[in-house]
Amino acid sequence: MRHAHHVRPARADDWRAIALCFQRAGTAAWSSFLPPEALRALDAPDRWQTAVYRASPSNPVLVVESEGQVIGFSILHSSEDDDALPLTGELDAFYTHPQFWGQGAGKVLMEHTLKKAKELKFTRMTLWTEERNQRPRRFYQLAGWRYEGKSREREYKGAALQEVRYLIEM
Repeated sequence: MRHAHHVRPARADDWRAIALCFQRAGTAAWSSFLPPEALRALDAPDRWQTAVYRASPSNPVLVVESEGQVIGFSILHSSEDDDALPLTGELDAFYTHPQFWGQGAGKVLMEHTLKKAKELKFTRMTLWTEERNQRPRRFYQLAGWRYEGKSREREYKGAALQEVRYLIEM
Protein backbone atom coordinates (compact mmCIF):
# COMPACT_ATOMS: atom_id res chain seq x y z
CA MET A 1 0.00 0.00 0.00
CA ARG A 2 1.35 3.43 -0.96
CA HIS A 3 1.12 6.31 1.44
CA ALA A 4 1.53 10.02 0.84
CA HIS A 5 5.05 11.22 1.51
CA HIS A 6 5.76 14.58 3.08
CA VAL A 7 9.20 16.26 3.08
CA ARG A 8 10.16 18.84 5.70
CA PRO A 9 13.26 20.24 7.42
CA ALA A 10 14.61 17.96 10.13
CA ARG A 11 14.23 18.83 13.79
CA ALA A 12 16.51 17.82 16.63
CA ASP A 13 13.94 15.31 17.86
CA ASP A 14 14.20 13.48 14.50
CA TRP A 15 17.74 12.29 15.25
CA ARG A 16 16.81 8.85 16.59
CA ALA A 17 14.59 8.10 13.57
CA ILE A 18 17.31 9.34 11.20
CA ALA A 19 19.92 7.13 12.86
CA LEU A 20 17.54 4.15 12.67
CA CYS A 21 16.87 4.75 8.95
CA PHE A 22 20.61 4.75 8.31
CA GLN A 23 21.20 1.60 10.35
CA ARG A 24 18.36 -0.33 8.68
CA ALA A 25 19.20 0.88 5.16
CA GLY A 26 22.90 0.14 5.60
CA THR A 27 22.23 -3.33 6.96
CA ALA A 28 19.89 -4.13 4.06
CA ALA A 29 22.03 -2.62 1.29
CA TRP A 30 25.55 -3.48 2.38
CA SER A 31 25.20 -7.09 3.50
CA SER A 32 26.79 -8.32 0.27
CA PHE A 33 30.08 -6.47 0.85
CA LEU A 34 30.41 -5.62 4.55
CA PRO A 35 31.28 -8.38 7.02
CA PRO A 36 28.68 -9.23 9.69
CA GLU A 37 30.68 -7.57 12.47
CA ALA A 38 30.72 -4.28 10.53
CA LEU A 39 26.97 -4.53 9.89
CA ARG A 40 26.33 -5.10 13.59
CA ALA A 41 28.40 -1.99 14.40
CA LEU A 42 26.62 0.36 11.97
CA ASP A 43 25.98 3.74 13.50
CA ALA A 44 25.37 7.12 11.94
CA PRO A 45 28.44 9.39 11.88
CA ASP A 46 28.70 12.09 14.53
CA ARG A 47 28.84 14.76 11.79
CA TRP A 48 25.29 13.83 10.78
CA GLN A 49 24.03 14.28 14.32
CA THR A 50 25.76 17.65 14.42
CA ALA A 51 24.16 18.51 11.06
CA VAL A 52 20.70 17.63 12.40
CA TYR A 53 21.13 19.68 15.57
CA ARG A 54 22.65 22.61 13.67
CA ALA A 55 20.57 22.41 10.50
CA SER A 56 19.92 25.77 8.91
CA PRO A 57 18.62 27.10 5.61
CA SER A 58 22.22 27.10 4.28
CA ASN A 59 23.01 23.60 5.66
CA PRO A 60 19.73 21.74 5.26
CA VAL A 61 18.76 18.34 6.57
CA LEU A 62 15.49 17.10 5.11
CA VAL A 63 13.32 14.20 6.23
CA VAL A 64 10.59 12.37 4.39
CA GLU A 65 7.64 11.13 6.40
CA SER A 66 4.89 8.62 5.82
CA GLU A 67 1.89 8.85 8.14
CA GLY A 68 3.90 11.08 10.48
CA GLN A 69 6.84 8.66 10.74
CA VAL A 70 10.34 9.69 9.54
CA ILE A 71 11.29 7.13 6.88
CA GLY A 72 14.24 8.81 5.19
CA PHE A 73 16.58 11.77 5.20
CA SER A 74 19.09 13.78 3.19
CA ILE A 75 21.95 16.03 4.30
CA LEU A 76 23.29 18.77 2.02
CA HIS A 77 26.26 21.07 2.44
CA SER A 78 28.84 22.96 0.43
CA SER A 79 31.42 20.67 -1.11
CA GLU A 80 34.74 20.33 0.62
CA ASP A 81 36.52 18.68 -2.32
CA ASP A 82 39.81 20.30 -3.22
CA ASP A 83 38.85 20.42 -6.90
CA ALA A 84 35.28 21.61 -6.34
CA LEU A 85 34.10 24.54 -8.36
CA PRO A 86 32.43 27.47 -6.60
CA LEU A 87 28.83 26.83 -5.66
CA THR A 88 29.23 23.07 -5.63
CA GLY A 89 27.15 21.22 -3.09
CA GLU A 90 27.54 17.73 -1.73
CA LEU A 91 24.83 15.27 -0.89
CA ASP A 92 26.48 13.92 2.25
CA ALA A 93 23.70 11.48 3.12
CA PHE A 94 20.63 10.09 1.40
CA TYR A 95 18.84 7.12 2.98
CA THR A 96 15.36 5.71 3.22
CA HIS A 97 14.17 2.92 5.47
CA PRO A 98 14.16 -0.34 3.45
CA GLN A 99 10.57 -1.05 4.50
CA PHE A 100 9.63 1.84 2.18
CA TRP A 101 11.93 1.08 -0.77
CA GLY A 102 10.08 1.15 -4.08
CA GLN A 103 7.18 3.20 -2.71
CA GLY A 104 8.27 6.63 -3.98
CA ALA A 105 9.68 8.08 -0.75
CA GLY A 106 13.20 8.29 -2.16
CA LYS A 107 11.99 9.94 -5.34
CA VAL A 108 10.04 12.59 -3.42
CA LEU A 109 12.98 13.19 -1.09
CA MET A 110 15.41 13.53 -4.02
CA GLU A 111 13.11 16.02 -5.77
CA HIS A 112 12.97 18.18 -2.64
CA THR A 113 16.70 17.82 -2.02
CA LEU A 114 17.57 19.00 -5.53
CA LYS A 115 15.06 21.83 -5.25
CA LYS A 116 16.77 22.92 -2.03
CA ALA A 117 20.16 22.74 -3.76
CA LYS A 118 18.86 25.07 -6.48
CA GLU A 119 17.52 27.46 -3.84
CA LEU A 120 21.03 27.51 -2.34
CA LYS A 121 22.31 28.48 -5.82
CA PHE A 122 24.50 25.40 -6.20
CA THR A 123 25.50 25.01 -9.84
CA ARG A 124 26.21 21.32 -9.40
CA MET A 125 26.02 18.62 -6.74
CA THR A 126 28.24 15.65 -6.00
CA LEU A 127 27.82 12.51 -3.93
CA TRP A 128 29.92 9.47 -3.05
CA THR A 129 28.55 5.94 -2.90
CA GLU A 130 30.06 2.48 -2.57
CA GLU A 131 30.88 1.02 -5.97
CA ARG A 132 29.16 -2.30 -5.17
CA ASN A 133 26.02 -0.57 -3.91
CA GLN A 134 24.04 -1.12 -7.11
CA ARG A 135 20.50 -0.24 -5.97
CA PRO A 136 21.28 3.38 -5.03
CA ARG A 137 23.55 3.77 -8.05
CA ARG A 138 20.60 2.91 -10.32
CA PHE A 139 18.37 5.26 -8.31
CA TYR A 140 20.85 8.16 -8.66
CA GLN A 141 21.19 7.57 -12.39
CA LEU A 142 17.42 7.56 -12.85
CA ALA A 143 17.28 10.85 -10.92
CA GLY A 144 19.73 12.46 -13.38
CA TRP A 145 23.06 11.94 -11.61
CA ARG A 146 25.97 10.68 -13.70
CA TYR A 147 29.03 8.71 -12.69
CA GLU A 148 31.90 11.18 -12.81
CA GLY A 149 34.76 8.70 -13.05
CA LYS A 150 36.41 9.58 -9.74
CA SER A 151 36.88 7.02 -7.02
CA ARG A 152 38.40 6.83 -3.56
CA GLU A 153 39.22 4.13 -1.09
CA ARG A 154 38.36 4.35 2.58
CA GLU A 155 37.93 2.12 5.57
CA TYR A 156 34.65 1.70 7.43
CA LYS A 157 34.36 -0.45 10.55
CA GLY A 158 37.42 -2.43 9.44
CA ALA A 159 36.13 -3.05 5.90
CA ALA A 160 37.72 -1.62 2.76
CA LEU A 161 35.32 0.45 0.67
CA GLN A 162 35.72 1.63 -2.90
CA GLU A 163 33.54 4.70 -3.42
CA VAL A 164 32.64 6.36 -6.70
CA ARG A 165 31.52 9.93 -7.23
CA TYR A 166 28.37 11.06 -8.99
CA LEU A 167 27.57 14.53 -10.30
CA ILE A 168 24.43 16.38 -11.27
CA GLU A 169 24.36 19.77 -12.94
CA MET A 170 21.73 22.09 -11.56
